[in-house]
Amino acid sequence: MSEQMGRRWVVPAVRETALETFPIPTPASDEILVRTEASLVSAGTELAIFTGIHQGLTNPCVSWPKFPQTMGYMAVVRVEAIGEGVHEYAPGERLLTSTGHTSHALLRAADGTASRFWKLPGEGPAHQLVLARMAKTAVTALCQAEVTLAQSVAVVGLGIIGQMTLRLFAAAGAWPLVGVDPVRLRRAAAERGGASGAINPETQIPPLAIRSWLPNGADVVVDSTGWASALPGAMALARDAGRVIVLGSPRGTAPDVDFYSDLHRRSLRVIGAHDSGIGPAVREGFPWTSERIVPVVIEWIRSGRVPVADLITHHAGSDALPEMYAGLLDRKEEFLGVVLDWTR
Repeated sequence: MSEQMGRRWVVPAVRETALETFPIPTPASDEILVRTEASLVSAGTELAIFTGIHQGLTNPCVSWPKFPQTMGYMAVVRVEAIGEGVHEYAPGERLLTSTGHTSHALLRAADGTASRFWKLPGEGPAHQLVLARMAKTAVTALCQAEVTLAQSVAVVGLGIIGQMTLRLFAAAGAWPLVGVDPVRLRRAAAERGGASGAINPETQIPPLAIRSWLPNGADVVVDSTGWASALPGAMALARDAGRVIVLGSPRGTAPDVDFYSDLHRRSLRVIGAHDSGIGPAVREGFPWTSERIVPVVIEWIRSGRVPVADLITHHAGSDALPEMYAGLLDRKEEFLGVVLDWTR
């Protein structure tokens, strides 16, 4: 009998992709074998690796990412087989995982209790539920904002993480909400998702345009662009003593910050919000954990409180990753949320 083979996407070098095959493993006593239903493309992290600009590629002090790099970190999977020592999970159950663009993966059962993967409801389309993993990243901005109810929010950068951030703030009672992005497709999606308005920074001056909705600036500004150079513009949208939350991992530098006029004199607070901040354990002064947060965002997406269906512009087959990367890079007016379907 021939050995069953799985498939996974790898980036072996800058702007190269390869669909590798591998033997589908048998789970050990404490392991779970899962089969992927859908995986979500991260246009920020994945494209930074693919184009060679991710900081970790050239940093000798970190082990990830490095070429050849397996790709993706968000998936909905179904348990296919369990080891003899696994009792918390059963074949057929669905999970939200940090596995990526691969047909199969092995998970350690103990990692579920360490909040590295989570059980999902049996119903609901996988290509929508997978956005709960992106919501887990985006919700760090809400946690760092401290207060959301009746707070005004501006989201700079309306890619998929910015869209999820805006919709999570709306679900948590923030208002008014304003988006900032040069891409019309993204601005329209933000307005569908609850934004009172959206600003095109290529034709408008955002600190002036935001006054149509927020005369004094936003209580909370979230920068989800992934570029450090966007930070001065984000700071300019905040009210005095407001909060500026850096959600997108900032690549490059911000050489034009006037720390006295832009930050110090205005008493702004600039706060980092990385996905790793919400982990399995409570940190001092930060009570949020994956166990507390992830079930909430899963339910909000399942129930429609945070709508996501309209954010998915491409629900492609699992062999389409190269075309999806090209579209996300070069056709931003057409591509926003991209999900690979591994059941085809």
